[in-house]
Amino acid sequence: MRTTKSQFYFFSIGGIKIPAVLIFIFFFAATAFAQPHVQSPADRARIDSIFRAIDAMPQDTATVSYINHVYNDYLWQFNLPEAYGRLKYAVRLSGKLNYDKGEYVSYSNMAGFSMRLGNNYIELQNRLKALDAARRMNDSVRIVSQWFGIGVAYHGMGKDSLALLYELDALRKFRQMVDTTTEQGKDRMSRTYLFIAWTYQSCGQYASALP
Repeated sequence: MRTTKSQFYFFSIGGIKIPAVLIFIFFFAATAFAQPHVQSPADRARIDSIFRAIDAMPQDTATVSYINHVYNDYLWQFNLPEAYGRLKYAVRLSGKLNYDKGEYVSYSNMAGFSMRLGNNYIELQNRLKALDAARRMNDSVRIVSQWFGIGVAYHGMGKDSLALLYELDALRKFRQMVDTTTEQGKDRMSRTYLFIAWTYQSCGQYASALP
């Protein structure tokens, strides 16, 4: 770790410097992210309305897309078993419709749900199923995303050496395919580096994060 004239500390991973304060913020945000949002009466009414709408929708790809959209936009923050149940329904419906993208997104959201609850074994199973869907789509970015997610799941299980194998392999592949001139590309790479720094820190390999 080194200082600049302004006394900022940096970690360097893969030749890219990341301010240590940013890593601290990431750790803090990840902890807060795992905590469910407290439901207000208005939230409960909205949630019930969403579930009724889903249950009344036809069995088509639009329903799968709606379930995942409303989950990512709103429901994720409450860690509701009912929301997880709708995601499982989206998976079943996607399989019935041969809708690989819907299956991929649904399993990805189920993995995120499991991760926030600390159910990392279930998270890993969902990551592997999302990976299968990505392979059927022949979508390189989604394949590598789930490869990286498998590493994150292993980190949650305390298997940091195994986690680093997946995470670093995914990082090498991301470098070849992600356009870092775009905001989306920068965001993806930043999150990748920060998760890797988290794993290094967790297993005590501090020297690996230094220039």
